[in-house]
Amino acid sequence: MSFFDRLKYVEGARPGINIKRKAPKTASKTEKDAEYDKVKRSRSFQEHWKNGRPWLEYEETEGKMSCSYCREHWGEKLDSLNVQAKLWISGTSNFKVDSLKTHEGSKFHVDSSKAAQTKNSNQPSPASVAIRQLNATQLYKLNIRFRNVHAVSKLDKSFKDYVWLCKLDKAKGLDIGNTYENDKAGRTFARYIAKVESDKTVQILNYADFCSISIDGATDSGGMEQESLYVHTCVDGVKQQRFLQFLNPKSTSSQDIYQSIIDCLEEFKINPKKVIGITTDGASNMMGIRNGVCTLMKTISPDIIPIHCLAHRLELGIKDAVKHTMSKSYDRAMTMLIGLYYFYSKSPKQKKELKSMFEVLDMTCSIPTRVDGTRWVPHTVKAINIFRRSYAAITSQLDNASHKNPKAEGLAKLAHDANVVAYLLMLKDILAPVTKLSLYLQREDTTLGDALVMVDST
Repeated sequence: MSFFDRLKYVEGARPGINIKRKAPKTASKTEKDAEYDKVKRSRSFQEHWKNGRPWLEYEETEGKMSCSYCREHWGEKLDSLNVQAKLWISGTSNFKVDSLKTHEGSKFHVDSSKAAQTKNSNQPSPASVAIRQLNATQLYKLNIRFRNVHAVSKLDKSFKDYVWLCKLDKAKGLDIGNTYENDKAGRTFARYIAKVESDKTVQILNYADFCSISIDGATDSGGMEQESLYVHTCVDGVKQQRFLQFLNPKSTSSQDIYQSIIDCLEEFKINPKKVIGITTDGASNMMGIRNGVCTLMKTISPDIIPIHCLAHRLELGIKDAVKHTMSKSYDRAMTMLIGLYYFYSKSPKQKKELKSMFEVLDMTCSIPTRVDGTRWVPHTVKAINIFRRSYAAITSQLDNASHKNPKAEGLAKLAHDANVVAYLLMLKDILAPVTKLSLYLQREDTTLGDALVMVDST
């Protein structure tokens, strides 16, 4: 073919001028999408999607696929999930690979996958893994801080004392670091200690077939009424006594205390029908035969056995017996012992003078103690013994102070009264075996059988 044969005629062509050629007409993207949508396509689940995805499930009857990991891990926490995550738990018919990959990379699925892998491989809990990852130095520092918090809590001290305990450890040369050295961190540590102990209690009670509870009233530092609740049970032949909770009833009425007990048992997931016994003091709101707490507890468990606390019962019985025999001498003796305690405890000046009198007489210093309280018999015997040993120093100091202090003059007259002194010595001899019995009944390992044997021996 010659050169001239390859020449083509183009209309409008001129020498030296390029011709503007028009691009062929093609459909736009919108038109293509519209043409694509005209053809109806049905998507379906592909079995090969399960390869490498053990969590993927497909229900052929409903035509939906779901995630077994998310359903097991987030089944009870649906409120924290978004709409797409919820669909993968209930089932979705969005059969697209993009939808599958989006869920596979979501945070919700990643968390549930980690939980499933830990469960299936019997791996330790995340808390255990975190502890194992700590090195020996970090464990040492945390151990000291937890012990400081435990000591502060046991002694009912302020969490601000935790701060100076840490400073004291540093002064001793202990390397405890500079973190978690404030009262807020101390409260956090205390909450974790309480959580661990509460979990132990729940585990013990879930394993036990029965339990009994003991409850007693008290007031906190703010004067608010509280009820301390303890639970007792037996596991594998070993007696278990655990503190459960401080209750805060609306009032000291039997109905409010009863409702607080029920709420506490439900919080710890304890079936109230497991309770076979309840021990309280002799107050009418607790032991009343009509509307007492023990009577209300019988409405849930008719076989429950109410027990009047042995130590309380002994205290009340001895106190009534002593009062009714020689009430006048008893009142005068108790007035003197109680007066001596407050006279020296409320006045630093009088206490200092008493200590000086002990030094002058070359006697061992023994300050009068409180005679009343929850352990009445032991407190009374202790107060009498201190008065007997310190009689010379106490009477001498009272005689010196009586010239200017009317209270000291009144106490001095009682201390020099031969009838009061003789009555206290006689009361000490009477209460000696009762004190031994009272202290025995207050022991944690004392049973009803042991109490009967002790009563017979005394």
